[in-house]
Amino acid sequence: MTTYPFGAVLKIQRQDSMDDIKAQMRSMKATGLNFVVVWPAVYWWEDRAHRDYPFNTGHQILTYADEIGMKIIMELAGQLTSLEYAPDFVMKDDYYCVKADGTIDRQGMAYGYLNYNHPEMKDLIETFRAESDLALTEMRVLCRTGDLRTLGMILHRQKGAAGNLGAVRLAELYSNLEQALAQGEPSDLEPALEEIATIYDRTCRALNEFCG
Repeated sequence: MTTYPFGAVLKIQRQDSMDDIKAQMRSMKATGLNFVVVWPAVYWWEDRAHRDYPFNTGHQILTYADEIGMKIIMELAGQLTSLEYAPDFVMKDDYYCVKADGTIDRQGMAYGYLNYNHPEMKDLIETFRAESDLALTEMRVLCRTGDLRTLGMILHRQKGAAGNLGAVRLAELYSNLEQALAQGEPSDLEPALEEIATIYDRTCRALNEFCG
């Protein structure tokens, strides 16, 4: 296992303590993952008074990686999840939300949200609908046949697809059912799938309103 790099991605989140991060790194190392991509590489939520701001967390990660014999890549260009994992540097002005006066809105909560009227977003939404319609049909069949492994894989994929478009409630339902499957066979599979179908229908109607 030490001859070749076996890796994973470690996403650092604001709520993670350094102890949490180290525990994740140890777990990865114990699994045989000796090469980890860390994202993001800078941490705006750190104490601004610290001399290493905004790299203090990154320095600690690199130091600890040396201690446990793990190689690290700090990912400098993140991804735009709403654009199917396009890198940050391809972000265009016309992807951002647009105010009523036609100017770009990058302030507060609007930052990071996308212009759903953009033609590329419309293409992604149409793809999402087509794939989700098929996935719902497949999941109902898998529920009846008892193929829970494949069902879990589809739930995981759909969770990501819904999250990419900002469909938070739908992504949450996919995630909840995926976790229930991982913990053992749940008794309420069909009702859970019907709830997903209901929220998916509402999501599609909302996207229709956004996109015209």
